[in-house]
Amino acid sequence: MTTPWSPDLPERALDYAERGIPVLPLQGKLPRIPAAHIPGDPLYGQCKGDCGQQGHGVHDATTNRDQLREWWGRWPAANVGLRTGVRFDVIDVDGPRGRDSLQRFLAEHAGGVPIGGPRVRTGSDAGWHLYVAPTGLPDRIGVLEGVDYRAADRYVVAPPSRHSHTGRPYVWYASRGLDTPLGEVPPALRERLTPHPAERQPTPAPTRPAEPGHPYGRAVLQAETARIAGARRPGQGQGGERNQVLWEAARNLYNLVAGGVLDEAEVAGELERAADACGLLRDEPRQTPPRHRCFAPPAVPTPPRPRPRPRALSARCPRGGDRQAARRHRQGGGAQSRQEPRHRPRPHSPTTPGRGGRTVGATPTLPPHPQPPPTSRNQRTRRPGLDADQPTTSHATPAAELERDRDGDLALEEAAVREHRELAQTDPTIRTAGEPEPLGRLLPQALDAAREGVER
Repeated sequence: MTTPWSPDLPERALDYAERGIPVLPLQGKLPRIPAAHIPGDPLYGQCKGDCGQQGHGVHDATTNRDQLREWWGRWPAANVGLRTGVRFDVIDVDGPRGRDSLQRFLAEHAGGVPIGGPRVRTGSDAGWHLYVAPTGLPDRIGVLEGVDYRAADRYVVAPPSRHSHTGRPYVWYASRGLDTPLGEVPPALRERLTPHPAERQPTPAPTRPAEPGHPYGRAVLQAETARIAGARRPGQGQGGERNQVLWEAARNLYNLVAGGVLDEAEVAGELERAADACGLLRDEPRQTPPRHRCFAPPAVPTPPRPRPRPRALSARCPRGGDRQAARRHRQGGGAQSRQEPRHRPRPHSPTTPGRGGRTVGATPTLPPHPQPPPTSRNQRTRRPGLDADQPTTSHATPAAELERDRDGDLALEEAAVREHRELAQTDPTIRTAGEPEPLGRLLPQALDAAREGVER
């Protein structure tokens, strides 16, 4: 140590102030004066002492001896902090890694010449503070690996302060105290410390909106049509490529039509002229147009017209007709369909009894023949099937109308059955529907009794 420094920290702070170095009290490595603004205060991190209060970090540093006596009177064990960027800057070398990095940089860019000036060994016993002339450059953390540059609005811990973790003091290197002329920053390191203006981004070229007639689209159209016109024709031993080239060009151009840079009508016309130029329209007049028109938007199909709905038939079968005639009438047979009677009266013969019950001529013995039961509403006549050559038709008739037709048919059939029963009770020669042709004739009850006596 070149200067007889007093072990008393307040005196050392006053000595630095007399040299014109702003001083502030520290607790370890942090400012000892409580902060004037806390997080949430609009002035937090913005105020630099303009509010008139203390507690603004490095901006509280001063050379006022009275203020320094007050501070160290309140905190006599406070470390001494020196503001950088005013009388000197400091190159902070952190441990062996930083020392090796700085020596390697000086050897490669400064001819291996060391940085002179005052030097302090830090309390970590492995770091160094190199005091150099102020450069006016901003503070830079990590200018080299393990090396920081302390400049404007920063501070360093000065001797005889003690390290907050190791408790060892900061000391001036022998014959390298504040009386030693300040060192100079090497030009290569100064160049690294100098901030460079942000590189100006190249101004993008003005763009033209996508619209029909765009230069890019017209250039592509010209190139593709020229390629079609020069396509190879079929020759000896090799096939042509005109159809393939036309297809590829149409695909590329219609993509640009979809993007809005070409007009569809113009593209179609140019493709047709190019196809004519290469001979496709002459050699393949039928195949060529669909090849490029297939890229055109498809036509909207016309929906099929609805089929007219058949009119429902509400005509009723005439009284006495069977259900088959009614069904044929509904299916459109109308008057053309044949309608057979439900019962047919037998013609009178010389042996047929009249309505008076009398027999005409000789009556042979009749074999026994059971009387079929009368037809009821549950035992209906089976309807014959449809004709083989008659086409089957199906009409969508509403359910309600079908129900009405069904009810009407049942009513007609019941009325016919009742009438037939009344006739059968008075005339035994009348057969019921579905009854087979009898071998003999059924005589009235009175006549049967008379015959029974005669035959015995």
